[in-house]
Amino acid sequence: MADREEHRPPAKAGEPMTAERRDEERRPVDGRVLVRIPETCLPGPSRDISRQGLYFLTDRPLKVEVVFEDGTVVGGELVRLGVVREGETGIAVRFADPLPERLLPRD
Repeated sequence: MADREEHRPPAKAGEPMTAERRDEERRPVDGRVLVRIPETCLPGPSRDISRQGLYFLTDRPLKVEVVFEDGTVVGGELVRLGVVREGETGIAVRFADPLPERLLPRD
C-alpha cells in the first residue's frame, strides 16, 4: 500500500507509458493543504528489516484527513507515499467522496 517508491521521470518518445488509472482529470493547483493522520495502528507482517528501517505490509487502509486553506476538512485514504528526492516526499490521497466543485481550481 504505502511503500516507498522512487520518483520516475516521464517516458521518452517511443517508450511505453503506464496505463492511466484515474477516472477524473487532474488540474494543476497552487495552494497549501494539511494532511492529518488520526491515531492509527496498522498491523501486518514484516517483509524485511535492517539497522536503518523496516518494510511491512498491511491490509488496512491508512485513513487521513485533508484540511484545505479555507478550513474545509475532507476524509480520504493514503494510496501512495514515495521519496521524490532528498528532503521531498510525494503523497497521494484518494478522497472518500468526490470533492465539491468549489474546492477545485477554475480552468
